[in-house]
Amino acid sequence: VMAARYAKVNKLNECLVLNVHERIADATIANIFLMKDGKLITPPLSEGGVSGVMRRYLIENVSAEESEIAQRDLQEADEVFLSNAISGIRWVKSFRQKSYSNQQSKKIYKDLIQTISA
Repeated sequence: VMAARYAKVNKLNECLVLNVHERIADATIANIFLMKDGKLITPPLSEGGVSGVMRRYLIENVSAEESEIAQRDLQEADEVFLSNAISGIRWVKSFRQKSYSNQQSKKIYKDLIQTISA
């Protein structure tokens, strides 16, 4: 709730939630994934995130691996996207001064839509 309020007050589209170890657990209403060195990574549930339906789908079908995500990892990531069952996959264009591409995110989204439409 505090993260969602922070996002609203600061006119941000979304806000990340940190755990007690200052690592990324989730976003306010979505799970976070990042692409780094060709690997799709999401925080393990032990980091404090929500066990989302879309998260589970991506882990099982896109070979996402679970790993702790430090704030510095966002600066080193090639792509970042958020997922939940309502909006599917939402590409993150930027975080602070860092801009992200969306080539892999587009492919994952396209594959997801084809799976749903089939």
